[in-house]
Amino acid sequence: MQPSLIKRKDAKQQKITAWMNGIDQTGYMRTSAIPDVESLLEVSYSAHIAIEAIDFNQHICPDLLRKVVDSSCFTLHPQLVILDFGRQHVDCHLLDTILAWLDAHQVEIKQLNLATLSHCPSAWKRLVAWMTQTQCKIRSIDLGKMSLTLSMVKDIVGLLLQTDAGIERLDFGYSHWHFSAMKTLLWGGALSAQSSLRRLALGDARFCAHSLRLLMQYLCRSDSPIQVFSTGVVDLPETLLASLLDYVQRPDCGLQSLVLSHQSCSNDVTRQLAQVLGYAQGLRHLALINCWLDHQLFAEVLQQGVVAHLYIEAITAGHIQQYTAMFLERGYVVDRELSRYRIRLKLQ
Repeated sequence: MQPSLIKRKDAKQQKITAWMNGIDQTGYMRTSAIPDVESLLEVSYSAHIAIEAIDFNQHICPDLLRKVVDSSCFTLHPQLVILDFGRQHVDCHLLDTILAWLDAHQVEIKQLNLATLSHCPSAWKRLVAWMTQTQCKIRSIDLGKMSLTLSMVKDIVGLLLQTDAGIERLDFGYSHWHFSAMKTLLWGGALSAQSSLRRLALGDARFCAHSLRLLMQYLCRSDSPIQVFSTGVVDLPETLLASLLDYVQRPDCGLQSLVLSHQSCSNDVTRQLAQVLGYAQGLRHLALINCWLDHQLFAEVLQQGVVAHLYIEAITAGHIQQYTAMFLERGYVVDRELSRYRIRLKLQ
């Protein structure tokens, strides 16, 4: 029997249609799912499909992205949840295509993940130039696995001091920081009152001891603009963790939300943490994610909570039950039980 060319063509069209239907339902475009789009330009669809998130979870050639952009099937949602360069080897050709697409729709990008963009210096310069001129807004930047030169750090500072750019959050991601780069970031004004930053996350970045000390020193200044801070999974030394908790209790502290993740608390730090819950009037949200502390000592010091909202995540269900029982006795009620290992509480 001779193979049917018509059936092969139908199968290809069905694959493309299934891919488009998936994006239509979820709004999420992953590059690993893009089929052979040689005939994409011939596909008709009843309406433009709004893309709400773009994830380069697999490297693609710039020409493939160009075919997707040039098709009449897709449009970008006014608020793009995430643009993640992930596994993409970004060059100027691909970057020009995606930036022109963003400009055409004047989108607001809630999170931009730079991934390994620093591997192509010309693409980095092109992106920075675009960010200083575009009408698009970028609310959050994740530095990903950037290997930052001093010139790149100066570019980041310039973007943060450009208040109309609207960058409110910086996540250090998996980036590496030497002391010279951190000095350039902080002395340049990234955490000054003139900066647009309001949220800061350490992610899983690699800091030398001096870089981390200087960063925490600037975070805990009275003129720090940061309102939301997350330790990520960076293990803070006891002295730095203690200075952070001291800062949270100060009347000039600007932090409203604090996320402590994977921190090992000594007895002294455990006492400070209990004091934060009992006396830090300005703190509205506190998250404890897989933190190790002395529960008995914590319960002895904490008499009554003042922090309005708590989020607790623990490795075992037993730890969650232990936390819950203690907080229920100190003025909290369960707001939402997310799972056996995660719970939200609030003051009555």
